Amino acid sequence: MVYCRAVKDARRARRGRRPRQSPDAHATPGARTVRAQAQLASDWFAKWVLWRIGLPLFVVATLPVMIADAPPSWQARWGSSIHGTFTATRVECNKHCFWHGDFMSHDGTAQRIDVGYASGGHVDHIGQPVPALDTGDKQLVYPPGGGWDWLVILVLILAEIGAAALWVWYTLLPIMSWIARRVTRRTHARSRL
Repeated sequence: MVYCRAVKDARRARRGRRPRQSPDAHATPGARTVRAQAQLASDWFAKWVLWRIGLPLFVVATLPVMIADAPPSWQARWGSSIHGTFTATRVECNKHCFWHGDFMSHDGTAQRIDVGYASGGHVDHIGQPVPALDTGDKQLVYPPGGGWDWLVILVLILAEIGAAALWVWYTLLPIMSWIARRVTRRTHARSRL
């Protein structure tokens, strides 16, 4: 940053212009230090709030959803499910396309209207029938083999559990060890009497 500013100032001087002044150029050195300390304090506080409060709230809000979505996707990958045909009736495209349609089991006993087709399947156009698996998920049927939703959910669950473990390690263990040290000091003080 300093080198770039010096080079830019030298270029400006060669062109007959004054070097650029920083906003702190006329401030006293003490004022600059106070400003820098205030910025550091606000950065530290934002990180502290994000780590100590934001992470637990995020894990508490999203982990139950991930755990609820895991069984149907894992069942499509490894377990038993109802085999049938998904017929695409509409598509929603933003960055990726998501297909909606109707599911009919091969034996005709299970029919679901307007369900989504999970990732990993290949649908090309509306009206195209493709093989699908119904696991009882309220919103989705899965392609044969389960697609890759099970893997995404597994990775997210493991990441959230790891983040929660790190939070406990860095937040609760120091507090618990501080309490243990205080109790130990009090018992040593009482035993000396």
